[in-house]
Amino acid sequence: MSPTPEVPPSARSCRSRGTAALACSLALSLLQATPAVAQALVAKDARHGDLTRTWLQFDPPGTEPPRAVLLLLHGNGGSAAGLMGEPGKPTAFGRWLEIAARERLLLLVADGTPGSSGNRGFNDCRGDAQTNPDVDDSDWLGSLVERASAPVGKPLPVLASGFSNGGHMALRLAIERPQQLLAVAAVAAAMPARSECAAPQRGVNVVLMNGTRDSTLPYEGGAVGSASAPRGTALSAEQSLGIWTMLIGAPAVA
Repeated sequence: MSPTPEVPPSARSCRSRGTAALACSLALSLLQATPAVAQALVAKDARHGDLTRTWLQFDPPGTEPPRAVLLLLHGNGGSAAGLMGEPGKPTAFGRWLEIAARERLLLLVADGTPGSSGNRGFNDCRGDAQTNPDVDDSDWLGSLVERASAPVGKPLPVLASGFSNGGHMALRLAIERPQQLLAVAAVAAAMPARSECAAPQRGVNVVLMNGTRDSTLPYEGGAVGSASAPRGTALSAEQSLGIWTMLIGAPAVA
C-alpha cells in the first residue's frame, strides 16, 4: 500500500465542539499548509517489552513548552521517514512539520513493526487483517506519548493522526485510550467491521478524510486492500462517523 496516494476531497468530516476546535482546525490545515519548514526531526529509539521501537521526534523551537503532542502514524508497508517525506518523495504529512513549529506541538512520528507479510505496520482493531503485526501497539504508543512529554512535567493533550493502517491505529487509540486523546484525524481509514477491540465507551473528537473513489478502502465499507493482498474489512465512512456521533452527541460536518 503506497503511503502517498491521492485521496479525493469528497469526504472531509469534522466533529468539533469545545476542545475539538483546536484539533479540527489543525487536521484540516494540513490541506492548505505550505511546504514544511526546515526543522530537524531527530531519530530516537527505546526498548519496549522484547522489542526496540523507533520514532522521529520534533521539539518545537522557543522556550515556551509545547501546547500538545501530535502523534503521526504511517500506513502498511510505510515508515516514519516515508510518511514525513524522503528526499525526492514529498508527502502531505510532511507539512505537519511546519504546523508543529507554528502551533508549538511536540511531534512524534512512530514506526510500526513487520507483520507476517514483512510489511511494517500497526496492530489496529481489525481482527481479520491477518498481516498486522502481533504486538500491543496501543500500549507502546501510549507509553511513547508519556515518555516524550515527561520533560514538560504534566500530561499534554494528544492529537493522533494516521494514514491507512496508521489511521486505523489512531482509531484504536481512540477506543482504548480515550483519556489520553483530545482528538483523532484518520486519513483513508475507518472503523473495523470485524473488531478484536471492545466497542468504544467514551467519546473522542474524530476527523475522517476518505475518498469516494478509493479502491483500497471502499467509502461504502467492505474488503480492504486487494484480492492479492487482503487487509481485512472495515465499516463505511458514514457508519464509522456515526459511532462517534452517538458517543459525543455532536452532528457531523461534511
